[in-house]
Amino acid sequence: MSSLAVQKLDEKAQRTRRVVALVGTPNVGKSVIFNALTGGRAWVGNWPGVTVEKKLGRLRLDGAEVEVVDLPGIYGLSAHSVDELIARNFIVEESPDVIVCIINAANIERGLHLALSLLEMGANIIVDVNMTDIARSHGFEVDCSKLRELLKVPVVATVAVQGIGLDGLKSSIRNSLRKGIRYVDVVDYGAEVEEALEELAASIQEHLPELCAKYPARWIALKLLEEDADVIGKVKLFKECSPVLALASKLKEKLQRRVGDVDVYITKQRYARAHEIASQCIKRVERVKVTLTEILDSVLINRVLGIPVALSAIFLLFRFAFDVSAPIVDALDVLFSSWLHDLAASAPLPEWLCSLLADGIVAGVGAVMVFLPVIVFFFLGFAIFEDVGYMARVSFLVDRVFSKFKLPGRAVIPLIIGFGCNVPAVMAARPIEDENERKTAALIAPLASCSAR
Repeated sequence: MSSLAVQKLDEKAQRTRRVVALVGTPNVGKSVIFNALTGGRAWVGNWPGVTVEKKLGRLRLDGAEVEVVDLPGIYGLSAHSVDELIARNFIVEESPDVIVCIINAANIERGLHLALSLLEMGANIIVDVNMTDIARSHGFEVDCSKLRELLKVPVVATVAVQGIGLDGLKSSIRNSLRKGIRYVDVVDYGAEVEEALEELAASIQEHLPELCAKYPARWIALKLLEEDADVIGKVKLFKECSPVLALASKLKEKLQRRVGDVDVYITKQRYARAHEIASQCIKRVERVKVTLTEILDSVLINRVLGIPVALSAIFLLFRFAFDVSAPIVDALDVLFSSWLHDLAASAPLPEWLCSLLADGIVAGVGAVMVFLPVIVFFFLGFAIFEDVGYMARVSFLVDRVFSKFKLPGRAVIPLIIGFGCNVPAVMAARPIEDENERKTAALIAPLASCSAR
C-alpha cells in the first residue's frame, strides 16, 4: 500500500463558496440525507447539455450557508454512463470542499469500491455508513472505528429515515470544511502495474504540468491505462500529449502480456481491496428474527413463482386503474358530452360560435378529460409499487429475459408506465446507464398502448 499523502488546499482558503457533494450508489438513502441536510431548501434542474436531474440545496453551518449538491446515483467513476461522467466531472472540475460518500451498511463492498475511487482522485471525503439498522437485522454490523482506521478518513453511521446520526454527519462536514485538506490514498495494484503507473505519472508531470494542476497525475495515468475515452480526450487537448499517449500505449501492451486485460485487472484489484477492508470491518451480531421483507422476497423474486406473481400484480394494477376510475370517467363523459355540450349548443350566440364551443372546445376538452382519471389512478398504483420496492424486484426478475434483447431489466419500468402515458414512459428511461440501452428503451416505450389510444 502506498503511503498516505496529505495535500493542503491553499486555493480553497480564498474561496467563499463552500460546496458539499453527496455521492453514493443507487438506493442508499442519498435523497433522504439530502433532504435532511437542506431542510427542504432545495431546487431541481438539469446538468448542462443532458437530461439528468441535479438537486441543489442549502445547509446552514455556524451561521453560514453551504451549497449541497446531490450527484446522480452511480456505481463507480469509470464514466461508462452519463451519470458517472457527470459525477466525475463535477468532482474533478468543480472540486467540492467535501464529498460525503454514502454506503449501504448491508452491502459495504460496493460502496467501498466507490469510496476507493474517490480517494484515488484526491477527494476530501467523509464516509457515511447508512442503513445500519438493516445490516443489524441481517445479523452483522459495521465497525466504523475500524473503517476509519483503514481508510484514514472520517466515518459516521446513520439511519437516515429515522434521523439517527445526522447530527454527527453535520459535525463531520463542519470539521472537514475547517481543515481544508484532502487525503490521497491509493490501491496497491501489484509491482508491475505500480511501476507502470509511476513511470507514466512522471511523464505526465513532465509534459502536462497544466493538466496535473487540475487532476492528480497518478489518477490520469490510471485512466490512461484503462483507456478511459473522456480522460484521453482531455489529454489530447494539449500539444505535448504525444509522448504521454505513446508511453501509455507501450506500457499497456506490456502489462497485457503479464496481467491480461488491464481494465479488468485494475477493477478486480480495487474490488479485492474493498473486500479486504469490508472483511475487517464487519462484525457478526445476534441475528434478528426473519423479517416480513425476507418472507415476501422468497416469493416475489422466486425463479418459479416470481414471474406469475409479477404478471398478476401488473394485471391488478390495471384493474385498479380502470375499475376505480370508471365512475369518475362516466361522470366526466356525461358532464362534457351531454350537459356542457347542450348548454354551449343552445347558447344565444351565432350558430358558428355555438358549434365551435360545443363541438370544438367542449367536445375536445371532454375527450381528453375522460382519460385523466385512468392515468391518475394508474400512476397512483404504480407509485405505491415503486415506493415499496416492488418495481426493483420486477426489474430483477425480467433482467435475464430482457438481456436477450440487449436491454436491462429496468427497461420494464418505461414499458409499464407507457400503458398509463407515453411521455413519462420515455422520461423514465433516463436512469438506464448504457446510452444504447437508454435510447432503445425510450424508442420502444411509446409502443405500449396507453389509455388515450
